Amino acid sequence: MGIPGNSNIRRSIPSLTVTGTIFALTLLALVLPGCQGMSGGGDNANLVTPDMEQYDKTKQILDARDTMAKTTKVEPWQVKPEDLAKAPEIKSLAIPAAELESEVQRATGMGDTLKKPEPLQGYSKIDWKDKNKPVTQYASQHVPAEAMINQVPGQAQPKPIVETLGERMSKSEFRVFKINITTKTVVKPGEKAPAPQTNTVYFGPIPRADLDKIVAEAAKRSQSQEVKVEGDGFPVTFYGNAEGKVIAGIDDPKKEVQLGRIGNAIQLTYFKYPVEKFKTFLAASEKDPKSGMPPVQSIQVARIGGK
Repeated sequence: MGIPGNSNIRRSIPSLTVTGTIFALTLLALVLPGCQGMSGGGDNANLVTPDMEQYDKTKQILDARDTMAKTTKVEPWQVKPEDLAKAPEIKSLAIPAAELESEVQRATGMGDTLKKPEPLQGYSKIDWKDKNKPVTQYASQHVPAEAMINQVPGQAQPKPIVETLGERMSKSEFRVFKINITTKTVVKPGEKAPAPQTNTVYFGPIPRADLDKIVAEAAKRSQSQEVKVEGDGFPVTFYGNAEGKVIAGIDDPKKEVQLGRIGNAIQLTYFKYPVEKFKTFLAASEKDPKSGMPPVQSIQVARIGGK
Protein backbone atom coordinates (compact mmCIF):
# COMPACT_ATOMS: atom_id res chain seq x y z
CA MET A 1 0.00 0.00 0.00
CA GLY A 2 1.24 3.47 -0.82
CA ILE A 3 1.19 6.38 1.57
CA PRO A 4 -2.39 7.07 2.66
CA GLY A 5 -3.76 10.47 1.87
CA ASN A 6 -4.15 12.82 -1.01
CA SER A 7 -1.59 14.41 -3.33
CA ASN A 8 -0.45 16.84 -0.61
CA ILE A 9 0.81 13.91 1.43
CA ARG A 10 2.39 12.17 -1.51
CA ARG A 11 4.20 15.35 -2.48
CA SER A 12 5.49 15.71 1.08
CA ILE A 13 7.20 12.31 0.96
CA PRO A 14 9.83 12.28 -1.82
CA SER A 15 10.39 9.08 -3.75
CA LEU A 16 14.16 8.81 -3.93
CA THR A 17 15.52 5.68 -5.54
CA VAL A 18 19.23 5.02 -6.00
CA THR A 19 19.00 6.55 -9.46
CA GLY A 20 17.04 9.39 -7.97
CA THR A 21 19.78 9.97 -5.42
CA ILE A 22 22.35 10.51 -8.16
CA PHE A 23 19.87 12.51 -10.17
CA ALA A 24 19.06 14.74 -7.20
CA LEU A 25 22.72 15.67 -6.80
CA THR A 26 23.34 16.00 -10.54
CA LEU A 27 20.22 18.07 -11.02
CA LEU A 28 21.55 20.65 -8.61
CA ALA A 29 24.69 21.07 -10.66
CA LEU A 30 23.20 21.07 -14.12
CA VAL A 31 19.69 22.52 -13.93
CA LEU A 32 19.97 25.13 -11.19
CA PRO A 33 18.68 27.57 -10.16
CA GLY A 34 15.60 26.17 -8.56
CA CYS A 35 15.94 22.75 -6.99
CA GLN A 36 13.42 23.14 -4.22
CA GLY A 37 14.03 26.88 -4.13
CA MET A 38 12.94 28.46 -0.88
CA SER A 39 12.26 31.84 0.63
CA GLY A 40 11.45 33.44 3.95
CA GLY A 41 12.78 35.91 6.45
CA GLY A 42 12.35 37.79 9.72
CA ASP A 43 13.34 41.06 11.34
CA ASN A 44 14.12 39.69 14.80
CA ALA A 45 16.99 37.59 13.53
CA ASN A 46 17.88 40.00 10.69
CA LEU A 47 17.29 37.33 8.08
CA VAL A 48 17.87 37.81 4.37
CA THR A 49 15.53 35.85 2.12
CA PRO A 50 16.14 34.57 -1.42
CA ASP A 51 13.59 37.10 -2.67
CA MET A 52 15.49 39.93 -0.98
CA GLU A 53 18.78 38.70 -2.39
CA GLN A 54 17.30 38.42 -5.89
CA TYR A 55 15.81 41.91 -5.61
CA ASP A 56 19.20 43.42 -4.68
CA LYS A 57 20.90 41.65 -7.57
CA THR A 58 18.26 42.74 -10.07
CA LYS A 59 18.31 46.34 -8.86
CA GLN A 60 22.10 46.46 -9.18
CA ILE A 61 21.83 45.23 -12.78
CA LEU A 62 19.16 47.81 -13.59
CA ASP A 63 21.18 50.61 -11.98
CA ALA A 64 24.22 49.58 -14.04
CA ARG A 65 22.06 49.59 -17.17
CA ASP A 66 20.80 53.10 -16.45
CA THR A 67 24.35 54.34 -15.84
CA MET A 68 25.54 52.81 -19.11
CA ALA A 69 22.58 54.35 -20.94
CA LYS A 70 23.51 57.84 -19.71
CA THR A 71 27.16 57.32 -20.54
CA THR A 72 26.45 56.11 -24.07
CA LYS A 73 23.54 58.55 -24.53
CA VAL A 74 20.92 55.94 -25.39
CA GLU A 75 17.65 54.88 -23.83
CA PRO A 76 17.95 52.21 -21.09
CA TRP A 77 16.09 49.70 -23.22
CA GLN A 78 18.66 50.19 -25.99
CA VAL A 79 21.54 48.91 -23.86
CA LYS A 80 22.54 45.49 -25.16
CA PRO A 81 22.65 42.69 -22.56
CA GLU A 82 26.00 41.48 -23.87
CA ASP A 83 27.49 44.95 -23.29
CA LEU A 84 25.90 45.30 -19.88
CA ALA A 85 27.26 41.92 -18.82
CA LYS A 86 30.79 43.30 -19.17
CA ALA A 87 30.19 46.22 -16.79
CA PRO A 88 32.30 46.15 -13.57
CA GLU A 89 29.14 46.51 -11.47
CA ILE A 90 27.78 43.31 -12.98
CA LYS A 91 31.01 41.35 -12.65
CA SER A 92 31.03 42.14 -8.92
CA LEU A 93 27.84 40.08 -8.55
CA ALA A 94 29.86 36.90 -9.19
CA ILE A 95 27.23 35.41 -11.47
CA PRO A 96 28.50 32.19 -13.14
CA ALA A 97 29.79 32.97 -16.64
CA ALA A 98 27.43 30.51 -18.30
CA GLU A 99 24.44 32.29 -16.77
CA LEU A 100 25.62 35.89 -16.89
CA GLU A 101 23.96 37.05 -20.09
CA SER A 102 20.67 35.27 -19.39
CA GLU A 103 20.59 36.74 -15.87
CA VAL A 104 21.12 40.22 -17.29
CA GLN A 105 18.35 39.63 -19.83
CA ARG A 106 16.02 38.48 -17.07
CA ALA A 107 16.74 41.54 -14.95
CA THR A 108 16.44 44.09 -17.74
CA GLY A 109 13.25 42.45 -18.93
CA MET A 110 11.57 43.24 -15.62
CA GLY A 111 11.65 46.98 -16.22
CA ASP A 112 9.27 48.83 -13.90
CA THR A 113 7.77 45.63 -12.50
CA LEU A 114 10.55 45.17 -9.93
CA LYS A 115 9.18 45.46 -6.41
CA LYS A 116 11.05 45.31 -3.14
CA PRO A 117 9.95 42.33 -1.01
CA GLU A 118 8.07 43.16 2.16
CA PRO A 119 10.09 42.29 5.28
CA LEU A 120 8.60 39.65 7.54
CA GLN A 121 8.37 40.37 11.23
CA GLY A 122 8.04 38.59 14.53
CA TYR A 123 10.48 35.71 14.14
CA SER A 124 12.40 34.34 17.11
CA LYS A 125 14.63 31.33 17.78
CA ILE A 126 12.85 28.01 18.27
CA ASP A 127 13.74 25.64 21.11
CA TRP A 128 12.53 22.35 19.66
CA LYS A 129 12.50 20.74 23.11
CA ASP A 130 10.07 23.32 24.51
CA LYS A 131 6.78 21.44 24.41
CA ASN A 132 4.87 24.55 25.47
CA LYS A 133 5.46 26.15 22.08
CA PRO A 134 2.72 25.23 19.54
CA VAL A 135 5.22 24.92 16.67
CA THR A 136 7.08 22.10 18.42
CA GLN A 137 3.84 20.12 18.65
CA TYR A 138 2.88 20.36 14.98
CA ALA A 139 2.72 17.05 13.13
CA SER A 140 5.66 16.00 10.96
CA GLN A 141 5.43 13.17 8.43
CA HIS A 142 8.66 12.04 6.80
CA VAL A 143 10.59 9.04 5.49
CA PRO A 144 14.14 8.49 6.84
CA ALA A 145 16.90 9.06 4.30
CA GLU A 146 18.07 5.45 4.50
CA ALA A 147 14.57 4.18 3.67
CA MET A 148 14.37 6.50 0.67
CA ILE A 149 17.74 5.31 -0.61
CA ASN A 150 16.80 1.65 -0.26
CA GLN A 151 13.41 2.06 -1.91
CA VAL A 152 12.94 -0.35 -4.81
CA PRO A 153 11.34 1.12 -7.98
CA GLY A 154 7.85 -0.24 -8.56
CA GLN A 155 7.32 -1.27 -4.97
CA ALA A 156 5.29 0.52 -2.29
CA GLN A 157 6.85 3.64 -0.86
CA PRO A 158 8.42 3.34 2.61
CA LYS A 159 6.06 3.88 5.50
CA PRO A 160 6.47 7.45 6.78
CA ILE A 161 7.17 8.34 10.39
CA VAL A 162 4.59 10.58 12.07
CA GLU A 163 5.85 12.50 15.07
CA THR A 164 5.89 16.04 16.40
CA LEU A 165 8.03 18.57 14.58
CA GLY A 166 9.91 19.14 17.82
CA GLU A 167 10.75 15.44 18.09
CA ARG A 168 12.01 15.29 14.55
CA MET A 169 14.09 18.46 14.58
CA SER A 170 15.64 17.93 18.02
CA LYS A 171 17.14 14.53 17.08
CA SER A 172 19.88 15.92 14.84
CA GLU A 173 21.82 19.04 14.02
CA PHE A 174 20.82 20.43 10.64
CA ARG A 175 23.30 22.18 8.38
CA VAL A 176 23.66 23.34 4.79
CA PHE A 177 26.60 21.73 3.01
CA LYS A 178 28.80 22.68 0.10
CA ILE A 179 29.14 19.82 -2.36
CA ASN A 180 31.51 19.51 -5.31
CA ILE A 181 30.35 17.19 -8.08
CA THR A 182 33.02 16.22 -10.62
CA THR A 183 31.77 14.58 -13.80
CA LYS A 184 34.08 12.60 -16.04
CA THR A 185 33.11 11.85 -19.64
CA VAL A 186 33.30 8.17 -20.57
CA VAL A 187 34.84 7.76 -24.04
CA LYS A 188 35.66 4.87 -26.33
CA PRO A 189 39.10 3.25 -26.17
CA GLY A 190 41.66 5.37 -27.96
CA GLU A 191 39.62 8.58 -27.69
CA LYS A 192 40.84 11.47 -25.60
CA ALA A 193 38.50 12.32 -22.76
CA PRO A 194 37.72 15.99 -22.13
CA ALA A 195 38.79 17.52 -18.86
CA PRO A 196 36.50 16.64 -15.93
CA GLN A 197 33.95 19.31 -15.02
CA THR A 198 33.28 20.25 -11.41
CA ASN A 199 30.06 21.91 -10.30
CA THR A 200 29.54 23.29 -6.80
CA VAL A 201 26.11 23.07 -5.22
CA TYR A 202 24.63 23.63 -1.77
CA PHE A 203 22.52 21.01 -0.06
CA GLY A 204 20.31 21.16 3.02
CA PRO A 205 19.28 21.82 5.67
CA ILE A 206 20.02 18.19 6.40
CA PRO A 207 21.76 16.18 9.16
CA ARG A 208 25.31 15.23 8.19
CA ALA A 209 24.61 11.54 8.77
CA ASP A 210 21.75 11.59 6.25
CA LEU A 211 23.83 13.45 3.68
CA ASP A 212 26.72 11.00 4.06
CA LYS A 213 24.36 8.09 3.34
CA ILE A 214 23.05 9.75 0.19
CA VAL A 215 26.52 10.69 -1.07
CA ALA A 216 27.89 7.20 -0.32
CA GLU A 217 25.08 5.56 -2.27
CA ALA A 218 25.58 7.93 -5.18
CA ALA A 219 29.29 7.11 -5.22
CA LYS A 220 28.59 3.36 -5.34
CA ARG A 221 26.22 3.62 -8.27
CA SER A 222 27.90 6.22 -10.48
CA GLN A 223 31.14 5.54 -12.36
CA SER A 224 31.31 8.95 -13.98
CA GLN A 225 30.71 11.20 -10.98
CA GLU A 226 32.68 11.98 -7.88
CA VAL A 227 30.76 13.69 -5.09
CA LYS A 228 32.66 15.34 -2.25
CA VAL A 229 31.29 17.26 0.72
CA GLU A 230 33.50 20.24 1.52
CA GLY A 231 34.06 21.15 5.15
CA ASP A 232 31.62 20.84 8.03
CA GLY A 233 28.81 22.83 6.50
CA PHE A 234 27.01 25.99 7.53
CA PRO A 235 25.18 25.90 10.89
CA VAL A 236 21.42 26.35 10.79
CA THR A 237 19.19 27.95 13.45
CA PHE A 238 15.43 27.67 13.20
CA TYR A 239 13.09 30.61 13.75
CA GLY A 240 9.33 30.77 14.01
CA ASN A 241 6.55 33.34 14.28
CA ALA A 242 3.10 33.50 15.80
CA GLU A 243 1.51 32.36 12.54
CA GLY A 244 3.27 29.01 12.74
CA LYS A 245 5.76 29.69 9.95
CA VAL A 246 9.27 28.30 10.30
CA ILE A 247 12.49 29.54 8.71
CA ALA A 248 15.91 27.89 8.66
CA GLY A 249 18.50 30.63 9.21
CA ILE A 250 21.88 29.82 7.67
CA ASP A 251 24.98 31.15 9.42
CA ASP A 252 26.87 32.36 6.35
CA PRO A 253 28.66 35.64 7.16
CA LYS A 254 30.72 35.55 3.94
CA LYS A 255 27.54 35.19 1.84
CA GLU A 256 28.93 32.13 0.13
CA VAL A 257 25.68 30.19 -0.13
CA GLN A 258 23.44 31.23 -3.01
CA LEU A 259 20.05 31.07 -1.34
CA GLY A 260 18.09 30.46 -4.53
CA ARG A 261 20.30 27.49 -5.40
CA ILE A 262 19.96 25.35 -2.30
CA GLY A 263 18.66 21.85 -2.93
CA ASN A 264 17.68 19.01 -0.63
CA ALA A 265 16.95 15.31 -0.77
CA ILE A 266 14.71 15.45 2.29
CA GLN A 267 11.72 17.73 2.57
CA LEU A 268 11.39 19.71 5.77
CA THR A 269 7.62 19.92 5.96
CA TYR A 270 4.96 19.85 8.65
CA PHE A 271 1.25 20.25 9.31
CA LYS A 272 -0.23 22.83 11.67
CA TYR A 273 -2.12 20.25 13.70
CA PRO A 274 -1.19 18.13 16.73
CA VAL A 275 -0.05 14.61 15.93
CA GLU A 276 -3.16 12.84 17.23
CA LYS A 277 -5.47 15.14 15.25
CA PHE A 278 -3.32 14.68 12.16
CA LYS A 279 -3.50 10.90 12.52
CA THR A 280 -7.31 11.11 12.40
CA PHE A 281 -6.98 12.92 9.06
CA LEU A 282 -4.67 10.17 7.82
CA ALA A 283 -7.07 7.45 8.91
CA ALA A 284 -10.02 9.17 7.25
CA SER A 285 -8.02 9.70 4.08
CA GLU A 286 -7.00 6.05 4.00
CA LYS A 287 -10.66 5.03 4.07
CA ASP A 288 -11.70 7.72 1.61
CA PRO A 289 -8.91 9.38 -0.44
CA LYS A 290 -11.36 12.11 -1.43
CA SER A 291 -11.75 13.27 2.17
CA GLY A 292 -8.78 15.59 1.78
CA MET A 293 -5.78 16.49 3.94
CA PRO A 294 -4.55 19.74 5.49
CA PRO A 295 -2.02 21.77 3.47
CA VAL A 296 1.66 20.98 3.79
CA GLN A 297 3.81 23.69 5.38
CA SER A 298 7.44 24.01 4.25
CA ILE A 299 10.39 25.19 6.31
CA GLN A 300 11.94 28.01 4.32
CA VAL A 301 15.54 29.27 4.28
CA ALA A 302 17.26 32.61 4.79
CA ARG A 303 20.70 33.92 5.65
CA ILE A 304 21.40 35.11 9.18
CA GLY A 305 23.07 38.43 9.69
CA GLY A 306 21.63 40.87 7.18
CA LYS A 307 23.25 42.34 4.11
